[in-house]
Amino acid sequence: MRSFFHPEQLLHHPRSYYSRGQMRIPQEVPERAQRLVQAAHSLGFAVEQPRDAGMAPLLAVHGAPYLAFLQDAHQGWKDIPEDWGDEVMSNIFVREPNALRGVLAQAACYLADGSCRWVSRLGVQPTGRRKVPSPGPGVARR
Repeated sequence: MRSFFHPEQLLHHPRSYYSRGQMRIPQEVPERAQRLVQAAHSLGFAVEQPRDAGMAPLLAVHGAPYLAFLQDAHQGWKDIPEDWGDEVMSNIFVREPNALRGVLAQAACYLADGSCRWVSRLGVQPTGRRKVPSPGPGVARR
């Protein structure tokens, strides 16, 4: 079995996790990723660092507006005058119809639930990451 890990995965370190009606301690933290890599090594698997394949594979399975949301959501969240915290975390869940006006409406569309939030460190443009192409003027970011 081929195993892959990139050190930038350790930047994912959520502080909040909402599940089954309660705020809980997040499970998807850097220590868990490190334990998984150690387990792969202990089983004799080589762990490879994936190469940057560009945007084409991502665009083959995700719409450009969704990828643009992932890229821009944290900055849009932090630009809101009120302090909404450091993590993009929707408190509404509207799928359709949703005009996607503003980052909260976008989060309501793209984040599945309260356990799926977008952490500030992921808002940083990691080395080698390419900018998501814009869907174009007048096109809703869906």
